[in-house]
Amino acid sequence: MLHLRTASVAVLAALVLAGAGCADAFSSFHFKSGAAQPPPVASVEAWAPGAVAIGIHPATRITRKAEGRVVDVRVRMTDALGDYTKVSGQWLFELRGAANSGADLVASWREQVVSFEQHKAHFDAATRAYRFQLPLKENQGGGAGLKLFAIFTPDASSRRMASEAFEVSEK
Repeated sequence: MLHLRTASVAVLAALVLAGAGCADAFSSFHFKSGAAQPPPVASVEAWAPGAVAIGIHPATRITRKAEGRVVDVRVRMTDALGDYTKVSGQWLFELRGAANSGADLVASWREQVVSFEQHKAHFDAATRAYRFQLPLKENQGGGAGLKLFAIFTPDASSRRMASEAFEVSEK
């Protein structure tokens, strides 16, 4: 038993001495054995989480409710890695007619998602999309070929992101 205690003290003393007096030699020990040196660290562009693209969910459509017609919109935001993400900012939705490839504005809506309550009200965890039910008058947007556009402006930014045109129909 005494021999084991003496060996433990000797090992502990060796570690203390190696750490105190030979720090430089000890830290590069692994690479002195002939192993390849690691490549120098190149400057890497930092990745910052945040939305970079908008997609309109395929479940988006015009529906009839008791209070009238609504454009039931679901939009997803993706980050640079392609993952769905949450955002904070201002939304602009535009519904455009079929004439002139969607150039005729039928209706537009502005929505804001900034507060915790607004996120709870609009974010649907099942589809990982923000959902907005936008009122549509009976005389607005009849017929086929309607195109919906979503434009997002993050808080404290002048940068805007826009979706591709999404053909929306009445169900």
